[in-house]
Amino acid sequence: MLRDEVQPVKVARTNPNHIKGTIPEQDPYRARALLKSFEVAPDGNEVILEEQMQKVGDTRSEYNTAVQLMQSNMKMLKLALGKGG
Repeated sequence: MLRDEVQPVKVARTNPNHIKGTIPEQDPYRARALLKSFEVAPDGNEVILEEQMQKVGDTRSEYNTAVQLMQSNMKMLKLALGKGG
């Protein structure tokens, strides 16, 4: 099923003792379309430089965090083995 073909979900009350609820029945859940921050370039290019640069920054930050954790673990291991810190 494609995203454009998503139908709203109907609320069903399976037990008459259950409280009906306050959500209107006509459209309780809306299908959300994929939002794009920018339109497609005239040449058909859908790559958005700003988003790619943000992903590069996020990846660099995650990499630096992983390296720092690895370095601290190596220091602790060396210390435990008696090879200094």
